[in-house]
Amino acid sequence: MGNVSFKNASFLILEVSLKYLSCRQYSRLVKGIKPNMERYEHQKQKMGEAFYSGPNTILHGLHQDSKEGIDHMVQDLEKQ
Repeated sequence: MGNVSFKNASFLILEVSLKYLSCRQYSRLVKGIKPNMERYEHQKQKMGEAFYSGPNTILHGLHQDSKEGIDHMVQDLEKQ
């Protein structure tokens, strides 16, 4: 495997640690996602064909974020 300097070993340990911490944070964030299926179905009916957009679909103006959704996003960002 060759000689591994202290600097390279430290870098490898740091890289593994960062990947591990990123994975833990991702898992924590994913566990906090609670889908609202009623809202999902309502959006799907409201948007019709645009819900499953294709390359020629214009989505601008079809979706508006809720006040609760924005507040939840802000809380998540503040935790980070």
